[in-house]
Amino acid sequence: MKNASRTLFGVITRKSKAAVSRRLAVVVAVLFANVFFSRAQVSDASVKVVFPFDSAVLNTNYMSNSGALATLDQIAQEAIASNKTLDVVTYSSPEGNYTYNLRLSERRAKTISDYIRSKYQGIGLNIVSGAESWDELRANVLTDTRLGESSRRAILDIIDSDYEPDYKEKLLRANSAYKSLYSNYFRGLRYAIISLRIEKSAETEQHNTEAVSANTTGNGPEVGEPIVYYSLNEDFIRPDYMGNTANLREIHRILSNPANRDKELVIEGAASPEGPISINNRLGKSRAQNLADWVIGQFPDLEGRVVIRSKGEDWEGLRVQVEKCPSLDAQAKKEIIDIIDSDKTPVQKEAALKAHGSYSIVEKECFPYIRYAKFGGFQPVKEDKTEETVEEPVLPIIENPEIQEETDSTAVVAPVQDSLAVDTPKVEQEDKIVKEEKVEEKPAEIVKPFVAVGTNILYDAILTPNFNAEFPIGNHWSVLAEYTFPWFVTPGNDRAWQMLKWDIEPRFWFKGGNRNADKALTGLFVGLDLSAGYYDIEPRHKGYQGEFQLAGLDLGYSWKLNNNWRFNIAAGFGWMGTHYRYYEGSDDDAHLLYKSHGRIPWYFGPVKAEAGLKYLFTRTVKK
Repeated sequence: MKNASRTLFGVITRKSKAAVSRRLAVVVAVLFANVFFSRAQVSDASVKVVFPFDSAVLNTNYMSNSGALATLDQIAQEAIASNKTLDVVTYSSPEGNYTYNLRLSERRAKTISDYIRSKYQGIGLNIVSGAESWDELRANVLTDTRLGESSRRAILDIIDSDYEPDYKEKLLRANSAYKSLYSNYFRGLRYAIISLRIEKSAETEQHNTEAVSANTTGNGPEVGEPIVYYSLNEDFIRPDYMGNTANLREIHRILSNPANRDKELVIEGAASPEGPISINNRLGKSRAQNLADWVIGQFPDLEGRVVIRSKGEDWEGLRVQVEKCPSLDAQAKKEIIDIIDSDKTPVQKEAALKAHGSYSIVEKECFPYIRYAKFGGFQPVKEDKTEETVEEPVLPIIENPEIQEETDSTAVVAPVQDSLAVDTPKVEQEDKIVKEEKVEEKPAEIVKPFVAVGTNILYDAILTPNFNAEFPIGNHWSVLAEYTFPWFVTPGNDRAWQMLKWDIEPRFWFKGGNRNADKALTGLFVGLDLSAGYYDIEPRHKGYQGEFQLAGLDLGYSWKLNNNWRFNIAAGFGWMGTHYRYYEGSDDDAHLLYKSHGRIPWYFGPVKAEAGLKYLFTRTVKK
């Protein structure tokens, strides 16, 4: 019995050991899978680097940048080890002018590019500079529990609207929750996101390359297809417009295949049928050129191998968009397609479209898809034409000795005959001139005015430095060009006196005599002053920013102090208009919080006061 028990126990023990071995194998496999999956996760990883306000300088100690850069090191090492590419997209917060923010994002992209390339030699980069991070702001608004539902809905309506970014910002600033949004989220909206690209398989790469060649115009491509969309009348890329960021990334992925860069790339641009045909043809070409410039910037070896084409007004693409537009009923689609397919001229078609009752739908939902630049396909690289040029005979007329002989005789005989015909009297004439010059007096010299440079000392007295140059013209006229440039900000950022102002003023001088330096720019004058500029005036913590234009009549008088110095006084009366923005400084005056804005379209009154000191430069000429 004991033996039996021992035997049975032995069997159980062996089975238990087998089970333990199987479980151990499963655990090892799971651990290996986890390790592999963790490594795969690194490939999906991304890191976010944040920039200070209005800055493209990478500060390693700013916010969470130190940890982010450490993670970036891991991602970069992974990219180098697996021969993969890093995607870099930069953004700015949605405040200020959109075009300025786009340029700021480009500078931030260059900063990140320079940083990565300086640390990791030979690493592949795909750089896309976005503009304003509206999508990120939207995500923050959706998850902000401090916002009431009505306030959240109002902000989302602004963000999701079709308004231009600058107008969205104005609406957002007018919202009561703007100050809270600014303080809570805007610092995190100025960033660069860096991620490791997951390359697609060779089969997918080949499929996508073929799709580029077969792609037809006007199909309203989805995000990720090789096409870039443009806003109305624009020929520069907005990365955050209609999925352009993803589309640029896809273009970069396709061209990263060296086989695709052995061919000529055809890029075609198009415009919606609005306005003159000639302008739309040029707009299509400039859009294609804009995308070509971006491609060559990413892949310099493609320079000289990108073919630019303009489709002009894409009526075929418009037809496709109308057919699949969900907002048009069947009858409206038929009527609009009949217009497109008609034998009318493009101008007549456009007029008929605008007269249709559903034109606003077509304009809003169809036109945006036919303002683009896209791949038109690949074509073999043309052979170098240098050999053809060399093979062409050079100056074949010289190879014929008979023709050469005739040419030589003509070249010699004709000039000799002409010379014999005129040389003798010419010499006699010169002798007479020499004899006459011996008895003539030396020609008189006249000192003429050239340009006067000076400054308005009244403006200088109120810490408004300025410079002007005045050019005398003819006997009674001159043109004054003036630049005013105070740009002072206190160290605490609580006071500012900033102004950039440009003036151009033609002047009429009643006394005349401007041809002679002793009378130039003296006496009574009247002028038409045209100027424009920008200002930022902050007496303390609160201030105004804005742009202005003015036009006025100036009346003044100028005295001659000596041969070169002039002193004049003048006053101007006229019109001025301005668009202003009122702001208040934050607690530390590091940021400006805009409160309201407005316009003063019509101001009539004094617009200029001048007490000018000038130095006149002259030149000496013979009478």
